Amino acid sequence: AMFAKTEVPVLGIVETMSWFEDPAGNRHYLMGQGGGTATANALGLPLLAELPMLQAIREGGDSGKPAALSDKTTGQLFHELARRVAMGLDTLESKPAPEIVFED
Repeated sequence: AMFAKTEVPVLGIVETMSWFEDPAGNRHYLMGQGGGTATANALGLPLLAELPMLQAIREGGDSGKPAALSDKTTGQLFHELARRVAMGLDTLESKPAPEIVFED
């Protein structure tokens, strides 16, 4: 609602901490499942990504070395998100530049 009032374009929804994957490969939805999809549908926006809880993301944030650059799986997740954001930016309508007037 705030973004609509201020006319800030919203490209879509990113759900973080979507699930945790145990060593056996089973997904556990600790925060519930489908919240990002439900929010995107309610707002009429695309779901850009569902990012799982990954230790590499936390460690990268703590160390200042983005996990997207150092971990293949995480890097692929963020690369796909960046691709979708770039595609969304291409579809935005540009506002005309403001006119700047200097008065004496």
